[in-house]
Amino acid sequence: MITYVQYFLNFVEIAALYSLVACGFYLITISTRHFAFAAAIGFMIVPYSAVLPEAGFAKLAMILLGLALCGAFGFIYQKIAGHLSSKGAREGQLLIVSLAIMGIGENVVTLVFGSSSQTLSSALGLPSLIMSHIHVSGQQLTALVFGWSILILIVFQWRCSLIGKILQALVESRLNLALRGVSVSRVETWTAITGFIIVGVSGVLWAIDGRIKPAMCTEVGVVGAVSFIIGAMIKTGPIGLIVAATALAFGRLLLSLTLEGDWSMTAMLLVLGCTLVLKRRAIFKVESA
Repeated sequence: MITYVQYFLNFVEIAALYSLVACGFYLITISTRHFAFAAAIGFMIVPYSAVLPEAGFAKLAMILLGLALCGAFGFIYQKIAGHLSSKGAREGQLLIVSLAIMGIGENVVTLVFGSSSQTLSSALGLPSLIMSHIHVSGQQLTALVFGWSILILIVFQWRCSLIGKILQALVESRLNLALRGVSVSRVETWTAITGFIIVGVSGVLWAIDGRIKPAMCTEVGVVGAVSFIIGAMIKTGPIGLIVAATALAFGRLLLSLTLEGDWSMTAMLLVLGCTLVLKRRAIFKVESA
């Protein structure tokens, strides 16, 4: 029984981290008008910024600096994408550019820090929680609480706040939003910055309770892409993304319980394949329309 509770906690934690990745990629996508694989670099920026300091306060300061760097990277990337788009670059071309940037960023991190995995778990000194015979580490509790709290805030902002209504209008029509007197370029810039920071938050939460390595850029990019595809078939906005990311986490859990090794990438492809089969009628309706 205790083992199954731990599996459940691991599943809920991974679902939260995958959902943060999906929401971050989604915001960047609607701000740059293409799926930006380059956002996966944000997943690495914050944890690797805090790898070197040993003291807890210094770690916290570097984490905050890493989040600021994520925001700066989001600002720069959105401006680059906007410039290329104004020069006639199409979505497919921008997608290739984003893949190239992701690959360059992954190689830079590998050259500077090496290809070995890194973690922030030992330096923060977080207390553990013991409930009966169930032991929940402080690192996992932090990831669970912060992860799902941020997701709840994202959903609330999307559905109830003015900025959420503006973002929904941005998804529907950039031109109509501009005709209403809204500064679309400013909205897109801040949306990209927020998206990169959210991806960075997911990276630091992952590193607090686990280990990350530069090669995870590819996995994070696939999580964002698959969640983006599946989420759109379920429901527009963060709700669909969270459901899709949770399905990916559940598929990963099932494979890890039945097979040895890391099957996270395979789980994503299986979930995507199942969704395409189950939702094929909706896809055909869109194509026929």
